[in-house]
Amino acid sequence: MRVNLLFPDGGLTEIKRNGNSQAAVVEDLDLETIFATMSKGDELIEQVVWSVILERSVPVEVILFRQQVLQDVLAEPETCRKIYEIASEAGQAERKVYGGLFARTPSARLFRSVRVLNVYLALLRELTETVLKTGGRMSSKGMSSFENTIIDNLNEQYLASVDEQLKYLTFPDGVLLGARLAQRSEGRGYRLLRRNDGYKKWWDRVSPRTNRQTFRIAPRDESGGRILAEIQDQGVFEAAEAVLCAAQHIKGFFATLRSEMAFYIGCLNFYEAIVPLNAPICWPIPLPPREGVLRFSGHWATALALRTGMPTVANDLGVDGVLRVVITGANSGGKSTWLRSVGQSMLMMQAGMFVLADSFNASIFDGLYTHFSRGEDQNLIGGRLDEELSRLSGVIDEISPDSILLMNESFSSTNELEGSAVAEEVLGALSEAGVRCFLVTHMHQLVAGLQAAAQKGDRFLIAERRADAQRTYRILVGYPQATSFAYDLYQKIGGFGSG
Repeated sequence: MRVNLLFPDGGLTEIKRNGNSQAAVVEDLDLETIFATMSKGDELIEQVVWSVILERSVPVEVILFRQQVLQDVLAEPETCRKIYEIASEAGQAERKVYGGLFARTPSARLFRSVRVLNVYLALLRELTETVLKTGGRMSSKGMSSFENTIIDNLNEQYLASVDEQLKYLTFPDGVLLGARLAQRSEGRGYRLLRRNDGYKKWWDRVSPRTNRQTFRIAPRDESGGRILAEIQDQGVFEAAEAVLCAAQHIKGFFATLRSEMAFYIGCLNFYEAIVPLNAPICWPIPLPPREGVLRFSGHWATALALRTGMPTVANDLGVDGVLRVVITGANSGGKSTWLRSVGQSMLMMQAGMFVLADSFNASIFDGLYTHFSRGEDQNLIGGRLDEELSRLSGVIDEISPDSILLMNESFSSTNELEGSAVAEEVLGALSEAGVRCFLVTHMHQLVAGLQAAAQKGDRFLIAERRADAQRTYRILVGYPQATSFAYDLYQKIGGFGSG
């Protein structure tokens, strides 16, 4: 049986959680807040969510496939939680059966595997009953295919036959073996036989058989007992291997089911945390790469909403065919929060999730990377600029065409002249390579240079500031202003007005 809930034609092959660039993205975009909400302390959910959300190169058809599955999950939350619960319980099945460390002989392996399969059998029955209760209400390709797999392969007739086989393999009437005689009447080719119904009748067990030779081993005959055990091990070897293989197969099925359902249970947890905030929720439209499309309306800052438990300012944007977006404006105007929120939603879209917006359309990407300014670090061996360039070099080693790079106050650790020169060269090279860049900056010289040489693929945004110096935390299309709004800072620290 196969579980295809994350991919139409395959399963989750690996849960990956490594790489310095991934760790930087998680830190810079405050993804830990989202992961914590989704996992609710479940380590597997956190690992799977990390892996899926930071996954690279997800085709449009896979994104749409996951969206449909997630819609079914949101419509049937109790059923899907029960499926995850059953799969999780199956993961503990082997721990409930003692003797794992001592199951070295075929007979011991067979005994233990039968007990494990009995636990799995009960869970398979429970899984089948859970799926049947939906009555076919889940209509996505992924969930309907999963339901059909369960119904077709785990009907009651099949489960009853498995139950019968497992009961026989406990050998309540002893082990019946067959063999051929070799030279000197030695037994060879021992194999397990199934008793016929006639032999199981009570009179066959108590009445003497004239055509059968029997012998008994004395209770204290340790050597004879050992030889008999060795013969039994030879006879049940094939059965032990087959039953062990069956147990491993079912274990793999439940493990895959649990891992793939973990992502959707995480999305369900996230949905239930967002609903009380009356947040807008939409199913984003993923578009082919290299179109440079990013259009949204009523877009919320996801992590900020989760941390504060309050609605956030909604932003709108519409840019097509854009490779480079430059965001400027007054301090504390919401630029960094906006940049994080866009990165969060683009990752959520590409993972197959809903996003917090009235609408959200974006071109898919090969990978999303970040380069944010860092605070002072006493452990740095070199200067801060060296540290920035080192981190950027690591990103460049991984980045590829159709990737996205989010830069927040990059190269601000040096003087504006030097920082602007470095930034212009980096942005130019990335644009030529087809990498989409979003840059938040206060470097006027850099912005002036980019504006003077602006190309069709450039867009300039600005954090809105009212005439009374109030920040609206809205990011609008607009050209940079040659001011740092120092007067705002002066007023904030206790300055006095001109009047």
